[in-house]
Amino acid sequence: MPLQDIAVLPDPPARSDPPEDFIAKADALLSSLPAFVDQLNILATQLEATAALINVAPAYADAGLRALTGKTPAANKLPYYTGTAASALADFTAAARSFLAAADASAQLDALGVSAFMKSLLNDADAAAAQDTLELVPGTDVQAFDADLAAIAALATTAFGRSVLTIADGAGGRTLFGSNGSLGYGSNASGKYFSVPIQDRTYYLQIMTGSTPSNGWSSAINLPVAFTTEGWIVAGANSLNTGATEGNKIAADLVGLDKFKVGSDDSPTDYTCIAWGY
Repeated sequence: MPLQDIAVLPDPPARSDPPEDFIAKADALLSSLPAFVDQLNILATQLEATAALINVAPAYADAGLRALTGKTPAANKLPYYTGTAASALADFTAAARSFLAAADASAQLDALGVSAFMKSLLNDADAAAAQDTLELVPGTDVQAFDADLAAIAALATTAFGRSVLTIADGAGGRTLFGSNGSLGYGSNASGKYFSVPIQDRTYYLQIMTGSTPSNGWSSAINLPVAFTTEGWIVAGANSLNTGATEGNKIAADLVGLDKFKVGSDDSPTDYTCIAWGY
C-alpha cells in the first residue's frame, strides 16, 4: 500500500524580503498549510494501519514502512525518508507543532510571532494599500521619485567627492581646495596697500601719493609694506606731465628693496605711484 505523499512547503518569508515579496511568500505558505496538515493526518492514519499489518505479517509489509523500522521513537522527533529503503529522524519542535495546530492563517501568523501591525500589512491588497498602512506620503514622509535624483544616485563617487558634500561654509571650502584667502587692506604714513593671498604667497598692491622731491630721481619714496623678494611697478603717473620722455616712468630697484625713486624730466609737483609685488 503506497503511503500518502507529503507536498513540499513553499519558502517561508524572511524579514529581509521587500514588502511585496514578504507578502507573496507568506500568502503562498499559509495557503498551502491546510493541504499539508491533511496530508500529515492521512499519513498518520496509514502508518497506524500498516504498523498493525506489519505486526501480523511483516514479510508482506510495504517497503516504505520497512524503511522506518529500527528507528527509536523520541520526543520532538519526526521520521523522514533518506532514500527508497532508508529513513531518519528529524527535529519536530513545539513551535512547529503549534504552527501546524493553528486553526487559521491569522493564528498561524500569531504562532510565527508576527505583530498585529505586520498582519495588517500582509493583508493589504497591493503596494498602494501597504503605503497607506505605513502612513507614507511621498514628498512628506519619503522622497518622491525624481529622475534627476535617481541619476545622481547612480553616479560613482570618490571619497574626495563625498567630502565636498559635507563642507560647512566658505572657509571649509577654501581649506579643502587650497583656495586663496580673503583680501586685506591697510595704510600707514607711506601710503595705502591691499594684500592679496595667492596660493602660498601674499602679494601687495601699494599706492603712494605726494609731492615730488625737488631733486627728482635722486629721491626715494618708502613703500607702505616692504617687498620680501622681487616685485614690479604697475604704473607711475605724474600729474603735471605733458609728454616728457621719462614722465610716466618710475625708476626702481625691485629686488628686496622697501622703496623706489620717482621723478620727471619736467620736475612735476606731485605724483601717484602704484606698485605690485611680494
